[in-house]
Amino acid sequence: MKPVLRTTLTVLGMLWCNTSWAQSLEQTINDAIKTNPDMAATIQAYFASQAELDIAQGRFLPNVDLSADSGREDLDRANVGETNQTRKQARLKLSIPLFRGFANTSEYSRADFNMQAHYHQTLAQAESLALQVAQVYTSVMNAQEVLRLSQENLEQHLETYDMVAARKRQGISDKSDLTQIKGRIARVRANLLAARNNLNDAETLYKQLTGNYPGDFIRPEVDQSYLPESHDRAIKLALQNNQLLIASRLDVNASTADVKGVQSENYPSFDLVADRSWKDNVSGFDGREDESRLLVEMNWNLYSGGQSSSRYRRALYQEEASRMRSNKVYREVQANAESSWDAFVTLKQSRVHLHDYVEQSRESTKLYLAQFKAGHRTLLDLLDTQNELFEARKQYLAADYQYVYAQYRVLASISNILGAMRINTIRPLLQKEPQKTIP
Repeated sequence: MKPVLRTTLTVLGMLWCNTSWAQSLEQTINDAIKTNPDMAATIQAYFASQAELDIAQGRFLPNVDLSADSGREDLDRANVGETNQTRKQARLKLSIPLFRGFANTSEYSRADFNMQAHYHQTLAQAESLALQVAQVYTSVMNAQEVLRLSQENLEQHLETYDMVAARKRQGISDKSDLTQIKGRIARVRANLLAARNNLNDAETLYKQLTGNYPGDFIRPEVDQSYLPESHDRAIKLALQNNQLLIASRLDVNASTADVKGVQSENYPSFDLVADRSWKDNVSGFDGREDESRLLVEMNWNLYSGGQSSSRYRRALYQEEASRMRSNKVYREVQANAESSWDAFVTLKQSRVHLHDYVEQSRESTKLYLAQFKAGHRTLLDLLDTQNELFEARKQYLAADYQYVYAQYRVLASISNILGAMRINTIRPLLQKEPQKTIP
């Protein structure tokens, strides 16, 4: 009965583990950048900001307008009488902006800063996505290892059950020992189910983020040469290179340019206008009439119900709000860099202690087993030390994979996680023409 049960567990373990293909973390991140919806939305927003800059640039160029009309026209003028004619008219107008109170230059600057901000936001989104993928990737690997340990733990308890049952038949152990090991086996089976559920949760998060089911993973190896050599260096690099912080500062520049653009409403605007019109039976005059004009037009709003001053105040408030948001990002980047570095250092040290804990627990388990067989230890002593070894191995696994993730956290805090992985997918994507996604 017991060999059949063990064989069944082994088969189930093989079925539970997804073994489709081996895929590195770098390849997973590379694919996620190309397919993740949030990443795609951020790229499209960048393309939209490019179009917005083109719109702003178009404000410096001439406008050409063609208008035409035709229809019946009835006029009744004093000393002339009533006329009823079929009129025709066409007009071609060329307008070149000469001066708009610096509105065009301010709008171009605002759109340019906005486009640059979106560019760095896109890079920041790629860095963030890479870190998220690294987290779910290592979480799945950890959950797979815990499931394997849980299966081994059940196998060990079943072997202990066989040994206790044999000792009972020999009169060495009693029924209480058999009852105790049965209870422990029930708990271990529950732990095995919990481990499987944790793996399912980790795989679900992985599928949600990457769009694929987990395959055969390869343990990530972080290039240590990309990691800062000290806490202060990590903070300095984060405040210099973090893409989100750079984007927030560019947002402030865009808001400042918007303030200057609103101020342009206090100035007149001048346009050079070239106008050519063709008329036939227009305004009560018989026959054809051609007209050409070349002139400078001025428009100057003198009063608009206080709208200009209100728009100026709104722009000032928005500029200050963007500055405060940038200050918030500065604090968040600094705090994240500090916590990432602290976690990295702490886990690096704790792994050493936990590894020693596992080795000592393994040795204790061997000694307790020999002493139990010799009658110097109770079954409870043996089961407790076996459970301690299981928990020690779980703790080490968790710390080990958390340490890998902590290194990627440090790299992400200084916006260098993609560089450390030699992933250059995002920049070529930003050079492509925007494409409509068909669901």
